[in-house]
Amino acid sequence: MAAKDDKKSSKGGKDGKEGKGGGKKKLIIIVAVVVVVLAFVAYKIFGPKPDPDAPPVPGTIVELDAITINLSGSHYLKLGLGLQTAAGAGGGHGGELSGAEALDAAIEVFHGRTITELSTVEGRDKYREKLIEKLKEHYEDAVYDVYFTTFVMQ
Repeated sequence: MAAKDDKKSSKGGKDGKEGKGGGKKKLIIIVAVVVVVLAFVAYKIFGPKPDPDAPPVPGTIVELDAITINLSGSHYLKLGLGLQTAAGAGGGHGGELSGAEALDAAIEVFHGRTITELSTVEGRDKYREKLIEKLKEHYEDAVYDVYFTTFVMQ
């Protein structure tokens, strides 16, 4: 008789009715977790997509020291740059943006140009756009604009 009483008490009460209620609670919890997971998956699949035509969110401006670039006719250009980065962008360089590639691209774009080409606003803007294109290639769209902090020709 003592063995029968031990079996009843291990089931959680008279005739084991309390033990079965725990199974219903577990089922409700499992169903709730499955519903939450399915809702999350549906949101990720069907949720709002980022607009590829939206302008990037501005991040920091990385200011580079001015360099001297040879122009044609024994002239030179002293050029300082500020790189406008997109928020959260690291440029594919381990989270830090190195200015070496930007300076190299600037030398490539401006080297050998004439003072006449660069002395007008249209001329500066033309080569600024060329520089931005090169920077987008080098920095994998982490840099989307450039500012001239120094632009002196002699």
